[in-house]
Amino acid sequence: MLKIDRVRIEIQTEDGLYGVDEKFESGLNLLASEDNTCGKSSILEAIYYGLGFEEIVGGKGEKVLTSVYKTYIEHDDKKLAVLESKIYLQISNGNEVVTLYRVAKMQNRDSKLISVYHAEMDKIGEAILIEDTYVHMPNSAVNNQGFHQFLEKFMHLELPKVPATDGTQRKLYLQLIFSCMFIEQKHGWADLFSGMPILGIKDSKKRVLEFVMNLDTLSNEKKKEGLKSEETRIRREWELLVRDIINACTRETCDLVGIPIKPSVLTKIDLTGIHILKNKENIQDYIIKLKKEYSEIERIKPKVVDNFEDLQEELNETENDIVSYEADMKWLREHILQEKASIQVLNSNFK
Repeated sequence: MLKIDRVRIEIQTEDGLYGVDEKFESGLNLLASEDNTCGKSSILEAIYYGLGFEEIVGGKGEKVLTSVYKTYIEHDDKKLAVLESKIYLQISNGNEVVTLYRVAKMQNRDSKLISVYHAEMDKIGEAILIEDTYVHMPNSAVNNQGFHQFLEKFMHLELPKVPATDGTQRKLYLQLIFSCMFIEQKHGWADLFSGMPILGIKDSKKRVLEFVMNLDTLSNEKKKEGLKSEETRIRREWELLVRDIINACTRETCDLVGIPIKPSVLTKIDLTGIHILKNKENIQDYIIKLKKEYSEIERIKPKVVDNFEDLQEELNETENDIVSYEADMKWLREHILQEKASIQVLNSNFK
Protein backbone atom coordinates (compact mmCIF):
# COMPACT_ATOMS: atom_id res chain seq x y z
CA MET A 1 0.00 0.00 0.00
CA LEU A 2 1.13 3.52 -0.77
CA LYS A 3 -0.74 6.63 0.36
CA ILE A 4 0.42 10.15 -0.42
CA ASP A 5 -0.43 12.23 2.64
CA ARG A 6 1.16 15.55 1.85
CA VAL A 7 3.26 17.39 -0.71
CA ARG A 8 5.28 20.49 -0.01
CA ILE A 9 7.12 22.50 -2.64
CA GLU A 10 9.62 25.19 -1.65
CA ILE A 11 10.98 27.53 -4.32
CA GLN A 12 13.52 30.09 -3.21
CA THR A 13 13.63 33.11 -5.51
CA GLU A 14 15.42 36.41 -5.55
CA ASP A 15 12.27 37.90 -4.02
CA GLY A 16 11.79 35.34 -1.24
CA LEU A 17 10.25 31.92 -0.68
CA TYR A 18 7.30 30.65 -2.72
CA GLY A 19 5.66 27.28 -2.91
CA VAL A 20 2.74 24.99 -2.14
CA ASP A 21 1.88 22.84 0.87
CA GLU A 22 -1.07 20.51 0.35
CA LYS A 23 -2.44 17.66 2.46
CA PHE A 24 -4.48 14.86 0.95
CA GLU A 25 -7.31 13.05 2.67
CA SER A 26 -8.31 9.42 2.21
CA GLY A 27 -10.50 8.94 -0.84
CA LEU A 28 -10.86 11.24 -3.83
CA ASN A 29 -8.85 14.48 -3.91
CA LEU A 30 -9.31 17.10 -6.61
CA LEU A 31 -6.89 19.80 -7.71
CA ALA A 32 -8.85 22.64 -9.31
CA SER A 33 -8.40 26.28 -10.21
CA GLU A 34 -10.22 28.97 -12.15
CA ASP A 35 -7.20 29.50 -14.35
CA ASN A 36 -5.71 26.69 -16.42
CA THR A 37 -2.12 27.69 -15.62
CA CYS A 38 -2.11 27.83 -11.84
CA GLY A 39 0.22 24.92 -11.09
CA LYS A 40 -1.95 21.80 -11.00
CA SER A 41 0.40 19.95 -13.34
CA SER A 42 3.41 21.20 -11.37
CA ILE A 43 2.02 19.62 -8.19
CA LEU A 44 1.55 16.28 -9.98
CA GLU A 45 5.08 16.57 -11.35
CA ALA A 46 6.34 17.10 -7.81
CA ILE A 47 4.68 13.83 -6.73
CA TYR A 48 6.20 11.93 -9.68
CA TYR A 49 9.58 13.52 -9.06
CA GLY A 50 9.51 12.99 -5.30
CA LEU A 51 8.94 9.26 -5.85
CA GLY A 52 11.63 9.01 -8.53
CA PHE A 53 9.02 8.25 -11.21
CA GLU A 54 9.59 11.23 -13.49
CA GLU A 55 10.41 8.83 -16.35
CA ILE A 56 6.64 8.38 -16.66
CA VAL A 57 6.38 12.00 -17.86
CA GLY A 58 9.30 11.85 -20.23
CA GLY A 59 12.81 11.55 -18.82
CA LYS A 60 15.19 11.37 -15.88
CA GLY A 61 16.06 14.09 -13.45
CA GLU A 62 14.96 17.68 -13.07
CA LYS A 63 14.99 18.31 -16.83
CA VAL A 64 11.44 16.91 -17.11
CA LEU A 65 10.09 19.46 -14.63
CA THR A 66 8.48 22.71 -15.68
CA SER A 67 10.43 25.96 -15.60
CA VAL A 68 8.91 26.94 -12.24
CA TYR A 69 11.32 24.50 -10.56
CA LYS A 70 14.42 25.51 -12.50
CA THR A 71 14.41 28.96 -14.03
CA TYR A 72 11.70 31.40 -12.98
CA ILE A 73 8.22 31.80 -11.54
CA GLU A 74 5.66 34.42 -12.49
CA HIS A 75 4.18 36.60 -9.72
CA ASP A 76 2.29 39.87 -10.15
CA ASP A 77 3.40 40.12 -13.79
CA LYS A 78 7.02 39.68 -12.72
CA LYS A 79 9.40 36.83 -13.50
CA LEU A 80 11.39 35.87 -10.45
CA ALA A 81 14.57 33.81 -10.93
CA VAL A 82 14.61 30.48 -9.15
CA LEU A 83 17.63 30.06 -6.86
CA GLU A 84 16.69 26.76 -5.22
CA SER A 85 13.75 24.37 -5.35
CA LYS A 86 12.93 21.50 -2.99
CA ILE A 87 10.20 18.88 -2.85
CA TYR A 88 8.97 17.15 0.30
CA LEU A 89 6.59 14.23 0.07
CA GLN A 90 4.97 12.52 3.05
CA ILE A 91 3.86 8.96 2.32
CA SER A 92 2.52 6.07 4.38
CA ASN A 93 1.92 2.34 3.98
CA GLY A 94 -0.91 2.03 6.49
CA ASN A 95 1.43 1.56 9.45
CA GLU A 96 4.56 3.63 8.88
CA VAL A 97 4.96 7.26 7.82
CA VAL A 98 8.07 8.67 6.14
CA THR A 99 8.94 11.97 4.50
CA LEU A 100 10.90 12.09 1.26
CA TYR A 101 13.14 15.01 0.37
CA ARG A 102 14.52 15.64 -3.11
CA VAL A 103 15.83 18.79 -4.74
CA ALA A 104 15.20 19.98 -8.25
CA LYS A 105 17.74 22.79 -8.13
CA MET A 106 20.43 23.28 -5.50
CA GLN A 107 24.17 23.67 -5.50
CA ASN A 108 26.23 20.92 -3.90
CA ARG A 109 23.35 18.43 -3.81
CA ASP A 110 22.74 15.82 -6.52
CA SER A 111 19.18 15.62 -7.81
CA LYS A 112 19.51 11.80 -7.87
CA LEU A 113 19.67 11.82 -4.07
CA ILE A 114 16.44 11.20 -2.11
CA SER A 115 16.60 11.52 1.67
CA VAL A 116 14.13 9.41 3.63
CA TYR A 117 13.13 10.83 7.03
CA HIS A 118 11.37 8.27 9.22
CA ALA A 119 8.98 10.86 10.58
CA GLU A 120 6.04 13.03 9.57
CA MET A 121 6.88 16.14 7.58
CA ASP A 122 6.42 18.53 10.50
CA LYS A 123 8.78 16.41 12.64
CA ILE A 124 11.67 15.67 10.26
CA GLY A 125 13.95 17.72 12.51
CA GLU A 126 13.30 15.16 15.24
CA ALA A 127 13.73 12.10 13.00
CA ILE A 128 15.95 9.47 14.60
CA LEU A 129 16.55 7.60 11.36
CA ILE A 130 17.47 9.33 8.09
CA GLU A 131 18.46 7.32 5.02
CA ASP A 132 20.13 8.75 1.93
CA THR A 133 19.08 6.79 -1.14
CA TYR A 134 19.47 7.35 -4.87
CA VAL A 135 17.60 6.88 -8.14
CA HIS A 136 18.59 6.52 -11.81
CA MET A 137 21.95 4.94 -11.07
CA PRO A 138 23.17 1.40 -11.81
CA ASN A 139 21.49 -1.27 -9.62
CA SER A 140 19.33 1.30 -7.80
CA ALA A 141 16.40 -1.13 -8.07
CA VAL A 142 18.22 -3.91 -6.21
CA ASN A 143 20.88 -2.16 -4.12
CA ASN A 144 20.03 -1.45 -0.47
CA GLN A 145 20.90 2.21 -1.07
CA GLY A 146 18.55 2.42 -4.03
CA PHE A 147 15.40 4.41 -3.33
CA HIS A 148 13.11 2.11 -5.29
CA GLN A 149 14.48 -0.85 -3.35
CA PHE A 150 13.48 1.02 -0.18
CA LEU A 151 10.07 1.88 -1.64
CA GLU A 152 9.45 -1.74 -2.62
CA LYS A 153 10.08 -2.87 0.96
CA PHE A 154 8.09 0.06 2.36
CA MET A 155 5.08 -0.99 0.28
CA HIS A 156 5.60 -4.65 1.28
CA LEU A 157 5.92 -5.71 -2.33
CA GLU A 158 7.90 -8.61 -3.72
CA LEU A 159 8.56 -7.78 -7.34
CA PRO A 160 9.12 -10.79 -9.60
CA LYS A 161 11.99 -11.31 -11.99
CA VAL A 162 10.85 -11.27 -15.60
CA PRO A 163 12.51 -11.87 -19.00
CA ALA A 164 14.54 -8.96 -20.33
CA THR A 165 15.19 -8.09 -23.96
CA ASP A 166 18.83 -9.17 -23.60
CA GLY A 167 17.84 -12.70 -22.58
CA THR A 168 18.51 -12.25 -18.86
CA GLN A 169 16.08 -12.03 -15.93
CA ARG A 170 15.45 -8.64 -14.32
CA LYS A 171 13.24 -7.31 -11.60
CA LEU A 172 9.92 -5.83 -12.74
CA TYR A 173 10.69 -2.18 -12.04
CA LEU A 174 8.36 0.01 -9.98
CA GLN A 175 8.43 2.67 -12.71
CA LEU A 176 6.68 0.23 -15.04
CA ILE A 177 4.03 -0.71 -12.48
CA PHE A 178 3.25 2.88 -11.56
CA SER A 179 2.95 3.85 -15.22
CA CYS A 180 -0.51 2.25 -15.22
CA MET A 181 -1.48 4.00 -11.97
CA PHE A 182 -0.21 7.51 -12.73
CA ILE A 183 -2.00 8.78 -15.83
CA GLU A 184 0.02 11.31 -17.78
CA GLN A 185 -2.47 14.05 -18.65
CA LYS A 186 -1.45 14.89 -22.23
CA HIS A 187 -1.34 11.41 -23.77
CA GLY A 188 -2.39 9.13 -20.94
CA TRP A 189 -6.06 8.90 -21.78
CA ALA A 190 -5.23 7.68 -25.28
CA ASP A 191 -3.21 4.76 -23.95
CA LEU A 192 -3.01 3.66 -20.34
CA PHE A 193 0.69 2.88 -20.75
CA SER A 194 1.64 5.88 -22.87
CA GLY A 195 4.09 7.03 -20.19
CA MET A 196 5.73 3.66 -19.63
CA PRO A 197 9.53 4.08 -19.78
CA ILE A 198 11.74 1.78 -21.84
CA LEU A 199 13.71 -0.24 -19.30
CA GLY A 200 14.65 -3.35 -21.27
CA ILE A 201 11.83 -5.59 -20.01
CA LYS A 202 10.39 -7.94 -22.63
CA ASP A 203 6.61 -7.47 -23.14
CA SER A 204 6.62 -4.92 -20.32
CA LYS A 205 2.91 -4.00 -20.60
CA LYS A 206 1.92 -7.63 -20.41
CA ARG A 207 4.16 -8.21 -17.39
CA VAL A 208 2.72 -5.24 -15.53
CA LEU A 209 -0.87 -6.36 -16.09
CA GLU A 210 0.00 -9.89 -14.96
CA PHE A 211 1.50 -8.52 -11.75
CA VAL A 212 -1.23 -5.97 -11.01
CA MET A 213 -4.03 -8.47 -11.70
CA ASN A 214 -2.17 -11.30 -9.93
CA LEU A 215 -2.34 -13.60 -12.95
CA ASP A 216 -0.59 -16.96 -13.13
CA THR A 217 0.79 -16.34 -16.62
CA LEU A 218 4.19 -15.23 -15.37
CA SER A 219 4.43 -18.21 -13.01
CA ASN A 220 3.46 -20.57 -15.83
CA GLU A 221 6.05 -19.07 -18.16
CA LYS A 222 8.72 -19.42 -15.49
CA LYS A 223 7.77 -23.08 -15.09
CA LYS A 224 7.92 -23.46 -18.87
CA GLU A 225 11.39 -21.93 -18.94
CA GLY A 226 12.41 -24.29 -16.15
CA LEU A 227 11.13 -27.29 -18.10
CA LYS A 228 12.98 -26.12 -21.20
CA SER A 229 16.19 -25.90 -19.19
CA GLU A 230 15.57 -29.38 -17.81
CA GLU A 231 14.92 -30.69 -21.32
CA THR A 232 18.18 -29.16 -22.54
CA ARG A 233 20.06 -30.74 -19.62
CA ILE A 234 18.56 -34.20 -20.31
CA ARG A 235 19.37 -33.95 -24.03
CA ARG A 236 22.95 -32.94 -23.29
CA GLU A 237 23.47 -35.76 -20.77
CA TRP A 238 21.88 -38.30 -23.13
CA GLU A 239 24.11 -37.24 -26.02
CA LEU A 240 27.23 -37.40 -23.84
CA LEU A 241 26.28 -40.86 -22.56
CA VAL A 242 25.62 -42.19 -26.06
CA ARG A 243 28.89 -40.69 -27.28
CA ASP A 244 30.81 -42.34 -24.43
CA ILE A 245 29.23 -45.72 -25.22
CA ILE A 246 30.02 -45.37 -28.94
CA ASN A 247 33.63 -44.36 -28.16
CA ALA A 248 34.05 -47.31 -25.80
CA CYS A 249 32.76 -49.69 -28.49
CA THR A 250 34.99 -48.12 -31.13
CA ARG A 251 38.08 -48.54 -28.96
CA GLU A 252 37.36 -52.28 -28.93
CA THR A 253 36.71 -52.29 -32.70
CA CYS A 254 33.02 -52.89 -32.09
CA ASP A 255 29.96 -51.26 -33.64
CA LEU A 256 26.87 -50.09 -31.78
CA VAL A 257 23.54 -50.21 -33.60
CA GLY A 258 19.97 -49.41 -32.64
CA ILE A 259 20.63 -46.82 -29.90
CA PRO A 260 18.70 -43.55 -30.34
CA ILE A 261 20.81 -40.40 -30.53
CA LYS A 262 18.06 -38.25 -28.96
CA PRO A 263 16.41 -38.94 -25.58
CA SER A 264 13.49 -41.36 -25.75
CA VAL A 265 11.61 -43.82 -23.56
CA LEU A 266 13.12 -47.25 -24.21
CA THR A 267 10.64 -50.12 -24.05
CA LYS A 268 11.62 -53.78 -23.89
CA ILE A 269 11.15 -53.99 -27.65
CA ASP A 270 13.48 -50.99 -28.12
CA LEU A 271 16.10 -52.57 -25.85
CA THR A 272 16.07 -55.81 -27.87
CA GLY A 273 16.95 -53.75 -30.95
CA ILE A 274 20.18 -52.39 -29.46
CA HIS A 275 23.19 -54.53 -30.33
CA ILE A 276 26.97 -54.41 -30.04
CA LEU A 277 28.60 -56.04 -33.08
CA LYS A 278 32.07 -57.44 -33.47
CA ASN A 279 33.04 -58.24 -37.04
CA LYS A 280 29.34 -57.83 -37.93
CA GLU A 281 28.46 -60.49 -35.38
CA ASN A 282 26.47 -60.06 -32.20
CA ILE A 283 28.90 -59.51 -29.30
CA GLN A 284 27.33 -62.28 -27.23
CA ASP A 285 27.70 -64.78 -30.08
CA TYR A 286 31.23 -63.51 -30.62
CA ILE A 287 32.10 -64.06 -26.93
CA ILE A 288 30.71 -67.63 -27.09
CA LYS A 289 32.80 -68.22 -30.20
CA LEU A 290 35.96 -66.94 -28.48
CA LYS A 291 35.33 -69.11 -25.44
CA LYS A 292 34.97 -72.14 -27.69
CA GLU A 293 38.23 -71.32 -29.47
CA TYR A 294 39.95 -70.83 -26.13
CA SER A 295 38.75 -74.24 -24.91
CA GLU A 296 40.11 -75.85 -28.09
CA ILE A 297 43.49 -74.17 -27.58
CA GLU A 298 43.65 -75.40 -24.01
CA ARG A 299 43.27 -79.00 -25.26
CA ILE A 300 46.24 -78.70 -27.62
CA LYS A 301 49.35 -80.33 -26.23
CA PRO A 302 52.60 -78.38 -26.67
CA LYS A 303 55.15 -79.89 -29.04
CA VAL A 304 58.75 -80.40 -28.05
CA VAL A 305 60.97 -78.69 -30.55
CA ASP A 306 64.73 -78.32 -30.95
CA ASN A 307 64.79 -74.73 -32.27
CA PHE A 308 63.24 -73.13 -29.16
CA GLU A 309 65.57 -70.10 -29.15
CA ASP A 310 64.77 -69.29 -32.78
CA LEU A 311 61.07 -69.55 -32.05
CA GLN A 312 61.45 -67.32 -28.98
CA GLU A 313 63.19 -64.67 -31.04
CA GLU A 314 60.48 -64.86 -33.67
CA LEU A 315 57.87 -64.55 -30.94
CA ASN A 316 59.54 -61.44 -29.53
CA GLU A 317 59.62 -59.85 -32.98
CA THR A 318 55.97 -60.71 -33.49
CA GLU A 319 55.04 -59.18 -30.12
CA ASN A 320 56.95 -56.00 -31.02
CA ASP A 321 55.08 -55.85 -34.32
CA ILE A 322 51.80 -56.27 -32.45
CA VAL A 323 52.67 -53.38 -30.11
CA SER A 324 53.51 -51.21 -33.12
CA TYR A 325 50.28 -52.22 -34.90
CA GLU A 326 48.25 -51.47 -31.76
CA ALA A 327 49.79 -47.99 -31.54
CA ASP A 328 48.90 -47.39 -35.20
CA MET A 329 45.39 -48.70 -34.57
CA LYS A 330 44.96 -46.36 -31.58
CA TRP A 331 46.04 -43.39 -33.67
CA LEU A 332 43.63 -44.39 -36.44
CA ARG A 333 40.75 -44.91 -34.01
CA GLU A 334 41.24 -41.46 -32.50
CA HIS A 335 41.13 -39.88 -35.94
CA ILE A 336 38.08 -41.95 -36.88
CA LEU A 337 36.30 -40.75 -33.72
CA GLN A 338 37.14 -37.16 -34.58
CA GLU A 339 35.81 -37.61 -38.09
CA LYS A 340 32.60 -39.24 -36.80
CA ALA A 341 32.10 -36.38 -34.32
CA SER A 342 32.54 -33.85 -37.14
CA ILE A 343 30.03 -35.76 -39.27
CA GLN A 344 27.50 -35.79 -36.41
CA VAL A 345 27.88 -32.02 -35.94
CA LEU A 346 27.37 -31.42 -39.66
CA ASN A 347 24.33 -33.71 -39.73
CA SER A 348 22.78 -31.94 -36.74
CA ASN A 349 23.32 -28.57 -38.43
CA PHE A 350 21.47 -29.79 -41.52
CA LYS A 351 18.41 -30.73 -39.46
